[in-house]
Amino acid sequence: MKNKKSIFFLFALFVILLFCYFVILPNVLAQYGLEKAEGITGIAKGTIPEYVGGIINAVVGILGVILVVLIIYGGVMYMTSAGSEEKTKSARNILTYAIIGVVIVFASYIISKFVLSALTEISK
Repeated sequence: MKNKKSIFFLFALFVILLFCYFVILPNVLAQYGLEKAEGITGIAKGTIPEYVGGIINAVVGILGVILVVLIIYGGVMYMTSAGSEEKTKSARNILTYAIIGVVIVFASYIISKFVLSALTEISK
């Protein structure tokens, strides 16, 4: 039950961060002008590949922050395990999966960047 609660908490945090990034932040920055808001948020008006690229950059950025937090959490958990084999194993699993997640997110970012740059070149 505890695991389901933590997964729900992480999902809720992710949804709140996405909401803030795509809804609240552009509205707040709109007072400075659309061009400045585009540069700060990464969301650009223009073609569909540019818009999709902005969304992918935002999602990858948020996932990167979540994974860094998980790595820090796993490291603190490992250091405070006090020799408990169960806590050490749990911390190692968190660190292992967080590092695998970083590799997957980085690879997906590179692939999506390549595909979107190819689509942008085709649309021009």
